[in-house]
Amino acid sequence: MILSNAMIFRGMEGFAKGSLEISGGRIRRIVLEASGREPSDGSMCIEPPGRGISDGSMCIEAPDRESSDGSMCIEKPDKGPSNGSMCIEAPDLEDWPGRPHTEEPRNPELTSDDDRIDVGGAYVIPGLIDIHTHGNSGYDFSDGDADGLAAMGRYLAAHGVTSFAPASMTLPYECLEKAFRTAAEYARNRSKNGARLAGIHMEGPFFSEGKKGAQNSAYLRNPDSDAFFRLQEAAGGLIRIVDVAPELEGAEAFIRAVSPVCRVSVAHTQATYEETIRAFEAGACHVTHLFNAMPGLHHRAPGVVGAAADREHVTVELICDGQHIHPSVARMTFRVFPGRVCLISDSLRCCGMADGEYELGGQRVFLQDGRARLADGTLAGAARNLYDGMINAIRWGIPAPEAILAATLTPARAAGIEAQAGSLEEGKWADFLILDREWNLKEVYLDGCRIET
Repeated sequence: MILSNAMIFRGMEGFAKGSLEISGGRIRRIVLEASGREPSDGSMCIEPPGRGISDGSMCIEAPDRESSDGSMCIEKPDKGPSNGSMCIEAPDLEDWPGRPHTEEPRNPELTSDDDRIDVGGAYVIPGLIDIHTHGNSGYDFSDGDADGLAAMGRYLAAHGVTSFAPASMTLPYECLEKAFRTAAEYARNRSKNGARLAGIHMEGPFFSEGKKGAQNSAYLRNPDSDAFFRLQEAAGGLIRIVDVAPELEGAEAFIRAVSPVCRVSVAHTQATYEETIRAFEAGACHVTHLFNAMPGLHHRAPGVVGAAADREHVTVELICDGQHIHPSVARMTFRVFPGRVCLISDSLRCCGMADGEYELGGQRVFLQDGRARLADGTLAGAARNLYDGMINAIRWGIPAPEAILAATLTPARAAGIEAQAGSLEEGKWADFLILDREWNLKEVYLDGCRIET
């Protein structure tokens, strides 16, 4: 299949007109029109985020010739098209666990009109990646219900989220183990219309009582690496992010033990700036839903926010549902943390549902007018999906390339799947979205196949 006449997302450079060739569930070739972007030195730059030279771009010099149609041709020896277009061959990538081998040669017949889809100049962006979502459609990941998790995956895919890391709640270990085993089974037997499972986000139970938020205080515990590794075994190694409050007893030892195998995130905490810095020095490198369930930024007590700003390897999550943070704070965050923001949904089972009463970690949640709260008024989680959050960010003034990267490549790196997802690059999964020029979602593709939305 060839997707033509597309405005293809190229990272911070924005969009470039061209086409995508899809085969075997992968992006096999990207062809950009020479008139798209051409620097003054005569070279053509293609920016695959995360690869290439130090500024994130990969520059390929143009030969001293042009084709009859005016396009520029850059070819490897003995490879490439003969029509004068520019093509970059797909690199070899490591196999992804559980993925069938589909590395067949390019089909030379994928040039007929029947195999072409003209998208009419629409935007094409990578499928979104949500590394923090509890549920939707009336289901919660922590239920440990296989049918419920499958329904969650279908909802996410239909709303532009092609990979996700479901987040657990503060619950007894046996409940977490059941949920994690269910996730491992989902990853092995995902339906074709369901979003990929990018890993598990273990949110709780290693939290501070004072900043527990909507977590159930009955099940809070001090950090326990032995418990973590037992759960990681049950999950088949799928836990990609685990949360901890740095001020708790044993937190630094936990971080040192766990960080070599899993991303450790600071969350639901009363930690000071100094305590948070020690956590980062011990190996933590992520912050869960920045500003929420932690001390606010103060000019004499910068806390978690200030510590994260001072450590440039640290990524931060941000909920842009219109309830958790003010648009001004979103704009500030993108300026203070360039390239380090992961947009998340933090969605609950009430996401996609009508107003009413729901459940979260054994507690009652009330959804009214898009706001989910506990009985005592505590803001629980979100009732919007990640696509909505990304569009909110754009409408709040975040430059579109930054907002899109925050919902694609940056969370892909946080989940450790950036070699396969998060950007439109040759050799990566053919998971992408087609949007109109008003940012409305028109089509979703998983493994190069269109799914129902």
